[in-house]
Amino acid sequence: MRLNEPSPDSDIQLSRWSHLWKAIPAEGDGHSCFGDLVNAYSQPHRHYHNLRHLSECLAELDEVKSLAHDPLALEVALWFHDAVYDSQSSSDNEALSADLAMDALSTGGVASDFIQQVRSLILLTKKHVPDTTQDAALMCDIDLAILGKDEPQFWAYEKAIRQEYVHVPLADYLVGRSRVLQDFLQRPQLYATPHFHERYEAKARRNLSASIACLSAGQIA
Repeated sequence: MRLNEPSPDSDIQLSRWSHLWKAIPAEGDGHSCFGDLVNAYSQPHRHYHNLRHLSECLAELDEVKSLAHDPLALEVALWFHDAVYDSQSSSDNEALSADLAMDALSTGGVASDFIQQVRSLILLTKKHVPDTTQDAALMCDIDLAILGKDEPQFWAYEKAIRQEYVHVPLADYLVGRSRVLQDFLQRPQLYATPHFHERYEAKARRNLSASIACLSAGQIA
C-alpha cells in the first residue's frame, strides 16, 4: 500500500513512527506499516476514530509516558487500537485491530512477548475495563480522555459518533447511545490512574450527564 500523507489536522508524523519502530526493535524501516495505518485511519466513514483521535491519544501518552511500565508497547498499542473500525460490525473491531498489529509486528521480527502485550492492551479498548497493571490503566484512560474534555470538544465528539452511526435509525440511536453513556456514568470511577482521574473525572461526569439528558429529550449533538 502506498505511503499516504497524514491529514493537516493531525500531528501524526512518519518520523515519530520510524523512531518507535526502531526502538521496539523491529526489522526494516516500518514505512509500509505507517502507510497502512494512515490509510486506515483516513477512511471516509471515520468522523471520530480517525487520525485526529490517534494524534490526541499520542499527545495524552506523551504526558504520562514516564508512568508506563513499557511505554513502547503502550505506544504501539495506541497506534493500532482503532486500525480496524467499522461501526456496522463493531463487535470485532478491537480483535481485528489486534490481529493487524500482531501481523505487522510478526513481519517485523518483533519478540512474541512484546506482541502479546500489545495485543492485550488493544483488546482492553473494547470495554475499557483495565486489569491490575499500570499500562492497562493508562491505555483505557487515554482512550477515554475525550469524555473529560472541554464542552466544545466533547460535543464535537458526540456529533462525530452520531455521524459514524448514521445508518442507525434515530430512535434506536438515542436509546443505544444513552445506554452506553449511562454505563460509563454508573462506574464508581471512570479513570483508573490518579493523573487522569484528577484531570478529567469531574468534567467527564458533567459531560456524560448533559449528553444523556439531551438524548433522553430526543436530541443529539
